[in-house]
Amino acid sequence: MSLKIPFIIVINTAVKTHPGEHWVSLYVKENRKGIYFDSYGLPPLVPQIYAMINYYCISCKYNAITLQSTDKMSFTCGHYCILFSIYMCRNVSFKNFIYLFSKNTFLNDYIVSKIVNDKFYCSK
Repeated sequence: MSLKIPFIIVINTAVKTHPGEHWVSLYVKENRKGIYFDSYGLPPLVPQIYAMINYYCISCKYNAITLQSTDKMSFTCGHYCILFSIYMCRNVSFKNFIYLFSKNTFLNDYIVSKIVNDKFYCSK
């Protein structure tokens, strides 16, 4: 896959033959500096994502702060990626995006779900 820089991509960490696992995002700016976002605060652990970062980025930073609850009933990782993408497109700094959240991961999950669901609610 060839992507035109700059870009933001939302990626599922599961291989394509498996059901979805966890959503993460990669933002590559015009200067080829990348920002990898994982709502669990983890570095890129999937080899294919790591290879993509090495291919497109001269440098890449990531958040080391857990924003999302690790409770098995938390399904908000995609919501975090959507919000991350919106904020990056609006040129909000990564630091200011992270500062939107608290140490209370359950509260963070509620807030991010409310923002995304209110903004993108689709009725039938």
